[in-house]
Formats: sequence, C-alpha cells, structure tokens
Amino acid sequence: FGFITIFVAAFPLAPLFALLNNWVEVRLDAHKFVCEYRRPVAERAQHIGVWFIILEALSHVSVIVN
Repeated sequence: FGFITIFVAAFPLAPLFALLNNWVEVRLDAHKFVCEYRRPVAERAQHIGVWFIILEALSHVSVIVN
C-alpha cells in the first residue's frame, strides 16, 4: 500500500496494476495449493526404524530422571 501511495502521482495506473497483480497471485497460489501441494499417499511400514531405539532410550531416561 505504501508503494502505491508513493508512485500514484508518477504513474496513475499503479493501483490498477497492483490490484491485477494481487488478484493473479491469489489465483495462482490457490491453484498451487489445490493441485500441486497434495498430501502424499499413505503407505504402511513394517516398523519405525531407528526412531524406536531413540524413543525407547528417551523413555528410559525420563523414568530415571523422574
């Protein structure tokens, strides 16, 4: 809004172009969110790997500290 206020005297169409630019950006971002940024398909795993060891160690430490 500040740049529009500054440059409106030098270029009177600046607010119109800013409005068009914002409208196009909102539409493009909405399209990206709907079509490109989808959640990945869930896949079943056998185990959680090294995270089980980390969680187990953390639970042992928390029992000892507690």
